[in-house]
Amino acid sequence: MATLILDGVGQGGYFKKTSRKPTKPVNGYVPPHVLKFDMQLIRGIDKAACSRQELLATLVRIAQDLGATPLAEGVETQGEHATCCQLGFQLGQGYHYSRPHPLFNAVRS
Repeated sequence: MATLILDGVGQGGYFKKTSRKPTKPVNGYVPPHVLKFDMQLIRGIDKAACSRQELLATLVRIAQDLGATPLAEGVETQGEHATCCQLGFQLGQGYHYSRPHPLFNAVRS
């Protein structure tokens, strides 16, 4: 089974286009398994105003209501990691976890 990941949430207006929770493909729409929130939303979230954190928490809940797993892209510090966990993110990606690796080193049999 393939996993559908919608990348760049926060840049393209995904939530504007989705007004209800789809449970199966409708008119060519296939609900994503993972919503990858753009790093522009994540950067400095630990030091951001409460209103910005609340907005992001709301977007995370919407993603979960759609049946998708929210992923925070561009997590670089322990503070960002901790805040993303508090906001409900289930997955994280960024330098805080690991630097990028060449493909031949990352995949081993």
